Amino acid sequence: MLPLGSRRRHGSTASLLVGMALSLLVCLALSTHSRLLDYTVARINVKVTSSEQYFYHKQDWQQWSEGGTQKCRAPVADEVIPHLLSVRQWHSCKPRQLESATLVTQLSLERLEMLENQCRIWPDPIAAVVYVPTVQGRAASAEDASLNGSVLAEAVGRATAFFNRMQLQGACTLDLELVTQNFKSEEEAGLYPFNAARNRALLLAQTEALLLLDADFVPSPTIVASYKSPQGYAELLRRLNRPGAVILPAFETADNGTEGQQLALAAVHGGKAFAAEAYQQHNLLGFHMAHYAGGHGPTNYTRWVATSKYYWIRYQSGYEPYVIVSRRFCPWYDERFRGYGYDKIQQLEHLASEHVNFFVHPHGFVVHVPHEKAPTFGITHRTGHWDRLYKMFKDVQSQLRRHRFVPVTSFPQLCQQ
Repeated sequence: MLPLGSRRRHGSTASLLVGMALSLLVCLALSTHSRLLDYTVARINVKVTSSEQYFYHKQDWQQWSEGGTQKCRAPVADEVIPHLLSVRQWHSCKPRQLESATLVTQLSLERLEMLENQCRIWPDPIAAVVYVPTVQGRAASAEDASLNGSVLAEAVGRATAFFNRMQLQGACTLDLELVTQNFKSEEEAGLYPFNAARNRALLLAQTEALLLLDADFVPSPTIVASYKSPQGYAELLRRLNRPGAVILPAFETADNGTEGQQLALAAVHGGKAFAAEAYQQHNLLGFHMAHYAGGHGPTNYTRWVATSKYYWIRYQSGYEPYVIVSRRFCPWYDERFRGYGYDKIQQLEHLASEHVNFFVHPHGFVVHVPHEKAPTFGITHRTGHWDRLYKMFKDVQSQLRRHRFVPVTSFPQLCQQ
């Protein structure tokens, strides 16, 4: 049950009911005639239980992934994965066009403003998982004092208010899930479950094309413009089902403050010409190129600035671009990777091992919106967990070379055996 305090119970419950009613009114207001996906709004889970309560459709996912390579397995022996519990789901009632790509992302509750940035830019569906850990039944947050120590109903209220505001403002077509896990200590709670949250977001997605993006990036609308016709979308799917992955060059701003945040948003709205000029003037930089060139260097930013056509690149170990993929060829993330490090690279190296071709989008790109470093970075290093992640990543690479790697997830019943 939600750990509601006795004095706040009635008020919190009333707020939840009002929020649910408002969500229904929003849905009614947004109902219009359009060519829609075969999509059914899922039920809402308002309690946290120890059992698996997924409101996802196994046959839908298997239909999309038929012929793909989406194997996974349950943890064995001493393998540890997060056990995320669903608190509640919200689903937009806005019309969904067939020619769509779902932006798949995850974030902590304190960073809803990042999701709002994406909502105000990305016109296609967004599947987002929001994570709030608890310590002895109370929300744990090193970033938000007002959230830290609060009852879980506070988190539900914040997420509900955010979802309703986005829907009333017509900002995006958002499918949202709030998840939690209870811990004995704040240190345990500080190891963010990146890959487990990403997998949950993948399960929320309802389109064949998926944009895999972290919440602190914003995508350029030129990405959507390139496929917003039946012919353009068919061409995108042909490229993805070769199989292929479309790389979106990733930039960061030279300024890490307010000016940098403003520039990031201006760049994606300004399109490629704006971004290319900002890059040549060193106001935009290749993401993390100064301290880890292997992460995005193969994108070849100089070539991207000059080209108007897709170009193929050879995948190199350690390369971690943001990509559009077909869900039928999108490997699951290995959920053993929690805390900061090797989480996204693991999945991309798996993708490359399946002989997926990587092509750089000639016009689309993403830009990092600067923010304070997440607490999970320091906790990962301080606890020695970084060394365990490194060893695990090397084991994954070894298994990939021998074609024996299978990612560990909390829902092996959905995977091909």
